[in-house]
Amino acid sequence: MNLDALVSDLQRDEGWSGYLYDDATGLRIVPGSVVKGHPTAGWGFALDVSPLTMSEAEPILSRRAEAAWNYFLAGAPWASSLSEARQRALANMAYQIGAAGLLKFTNFLSLLESGKFNDAAADLETTLWFKQSGDRAKRIQALIRNG
Repeated sequence: MNLDALVSDLQRDEGWSGYLYDDATGLRIVPGSVVKGHPTAGWGFALDVSPLTMSEAEPILSRRAEAAWNYFLAGAPWASSLSEARQRALANMAYQIGAAGLLKFTNFLSLLESGKFNDAAADLETTLWFKQSGDRAKRIQALIRNG
């Protein structure tokens, strides 16, 4: 069997959805939705029947993390000169809250750009993000402080 031809057939016949949808109704699943069929995404991936594996999801995570970082760098190009650990901390935040969200942390970013790493790390504690992100926020804060 020609696997490439089969994949083409399935792509055509299943149709693509980047959103989670109810395969019984075709409606997008949003908070509060009542699902009659299977929660489905992609080309008919019924996620309750056959969930994504970590190996399937890792390339998606990698691409999305890179996209968030690149979006953030477009708004804060100076961040590319920071240490790898500090870049990683910022990329983690950009992935979690979105690059646009991170760019709103103007005081924190100004301190970071000025090389005031302890002050920048301390400033994170004043944010709702820090209060809501628990150990993740503490790990990121340590990366900012210690580089």
